[in-house]
Amino acid sequence: MRALAAAVLVLLATTACGVPQDAEPRALDSQAAPFSLEGETSSPPEDPTTPTGREQVDLFYVRDGAVVLTSRPVRRSTPVPVTLLLEMLLGGPTESELADGLTSVIPSSLTVEDVAIEGRTAVVSLGGPEDQVRSAQALAFAQVVTTLTASEGVDGVRFRLGDTDLKVPRGDGSLTERALTSRDFAELTAGATPSATPPAASSRSEDGPAPSPG
Repeated sequence: MRALAAAVLVLLATTACGVPQDAEPRALDSQAAPFSLEGETSSPPEDPTTPTGREQVDLFYVRDGAVVLTSRPVRRSTPVPVTLLLEMLLGGPTESELADGLTSVIPSSLTVEDVAIEGRTAVVSLGGPEDQVRSAQALAFAQVVTTLTASEGVDGVRFRLGDTDLKVPRGDGSLTERALTSRDFAELTAGATPSATPPAASSRSEDGPAPSPG
């Protein structure tokens, strides 16, 4: 009698639990589960340069022989790194900027190999065919310098090619390898009065006049 009573109690307890018995394992419905059964998925990181949002970055392109400021919307409010600024600049004007008459004179063969920040100076290491890099016009360097110095934390820009400092033309045509600011390209800023002699024709240099051809 005791064994029979114990068996009845076990049967009643099992029935009271209300837990269904499956003959084989079955998959649970993830939609009906009170918690996530799958691993957490993360959205891909947002590109801070995506042209949406209320924040803006300043880029400088060329119109009518002068560097012109254009503000482009970006997604995030924190400062955009100088490497991304250069990527945006070298990517060229957008369709709407082209329609507004903006262009870029930075050679398509010119690349940026590295950017180092030394104090408040950005040291930009350029790559590409050496003759094309060295022959790039002052407007091209003006685009880079004015864009970077308009960003937070950069007061000057110096250029390198390979392992050596690169002498680049300023707005007045003189050559220098020191750090440049937007003031070095005042002659090429939109609204400036054009000089009588085009900058490219000048032979002045901070290291002295260029040697006359033999």
